[in-house]
Amino acid sequence: MIEPESFAVKVNDQESVTALLYSAAKKDRAGFTVVLGHGAGANQLSGFMRMVASGLAARGIDAMTFNFLYTERGRTSHTEKRNAPALDLKKDLPKSPRPRMHDHSEV
Repeated sequence: MIEPESFAVKVNDQESVTALLYSAAKKDRAGFTVVLGHGAGANQLSGFMRMVASGLAARGIDAMTFNFLYTERGRTSHTEKRNAPALDLKKDLPKSPRPRMHDHSEV
């Protein structure tokens, strides 16, 4: 498996997240990078994320993985809040107009 380079990505003025860059061999490089975000059940060090990123790099595609901020904070999901009140979707979200559907059948 390819050993990634670790670096920090600044999210805001006070916080950053960890990212890993799986670089393709210079002679094989496709010239672009794929950014992979993990699912809620794992982080960027999961076997699946490492396998996909390494597999892309082995095929000439640089791959970058990162941890979401909630993972860096030690939470298990982005919805897990520390001492925060529950969100009442009917009351707390602003009402937005229904999107208009345009009929393009006569175009």
